[in-house]
Amino acid sequence: ERAHKVVGTLRVYTAGENAKIGRVAVSPEYQGQGLGKRLLEHLEKHLQQDAAFKQCKEAKLGSQYDKRVFYEKCGFVARGDIYDELGCPHIWMYKPINHTMI
Repeated sequence: ERAHKVVGTLRVYTAGENAKIGRVAVSPEYQGQGLGKRLLEHLEKHLQQDAAFKQCKEAKLGSQYDKRVFYEKCGFVARGDIYDELGCPHIWMYKPINHTMI
């Protein structure tokens, strides 16, 4: 029998007109298999369909600067200046939420 275990996670909440994404993580042994992209794709569908996010126009996340290319491949665009979070450079990234796809 195959064991069930958590290998990836993220969180999202409303923040005005943004759906704020945070704590995107995939276990190191499962990285590079497309799981992070699949998590974000599933989240995008959720944001389009869940009434709690209807007022949200964009998804927003604070990416570690050296990880921004991953998010760019997922359709996010960097905006603003690089900022420091706990000694690590970050940048805000955004992606429009297309509610017409419901």
